[in-house]
Amino acid sequence: MASDPNSHVVMRRLTTPWEFDDGKEQRQLHYYDFRTNEFDIQSSRHLLTSVDSFGSDLETFLNRTVESDLARHLNDLDAGQWNGNLPWRQRRALILSTMFQPFRFIAGRGEQEGIDQLRFWMAQEQSYFDNLAVGATASFHFMGVRLPPGQYLFFPSDGLQVLPLLGSEAKAPGMFVQPTGLDTICAAVPAGVPEERAASQIRAALDLGFFPMISVGLQCDRVVIPPPFIRCDKDDLRGMILAAREAARNLTIAVAAENRKLGYWPG
Repeated sequence: MASDPNSHVVMRRLTTPWEFDDGKEQRQLHYYDFRTNEFDIQSSRHLLTSVDSFGSDLETFLNRTVESDLARHLNDLDAGQWNGNLPWRQRRALILSTMFQPFRFIAGRGEQEGIDQLRFWMAQEQSYFDNLAVGATASFHFMGVRLPPGQYLFFPSDGLQVLPLLGSEAKAPGMFVQPTGLDTICAAVPAGVPEERAASQIRAALDLGFFPMISVGLQCDRVVIPPPFIRCDKDDLRGMILAAREAARNLTIAVAAENRKLGYWPG
């Protein structure tokens, strides 16, 4: 568990829609642990935190560069406001959150590569991040997506999922997805995938429920349960989570094979 200040490997505000009051404590998260095959409950203050504190200077940097602006967008989503033309600072925060998340996660595991990258970024001027976000849009199209009614996302402990896409290159095998609410995501679609092909696959994924399926993660060790499922029978819920992970892995394998067959990936 992290020492003070608490260092979250996933921004705590991102998991707020998954929180609930268990009657004793507020802001609790109900999660499934793939390692133990068990369910448990823990405060959002402590669940997705680092092995060691990042340090107050890095915490301040993350808050100033990403979290404050992203929180404004998340607050709007919670209020039911869907803005397709975000202010630049909020759009920048969504892009940077997606870019920072893999390094934030491995830093949380104590891996030096993650710490070094975050501290490199911390040493830059704020104007650097405007250029970084603009540069990212040359490689990815960033967009918000809302799920159909009745579909709910899990939240994986590594903070990101990948939806494999036909026509993607091996270096960017699919759409990177970060949940922004129980039924909303920020998606980073590889720019190399033709726009109409990507759009048709996103529509199919929405129709077929692929986003909830991949939200359990391919490799993460824990996944946070959406509140509508908390009272489900535990054996049924466990079976649903394990089946979703298996289906997501099979989809990833099938799309990779097709991309090799079509020549998008090396054989």
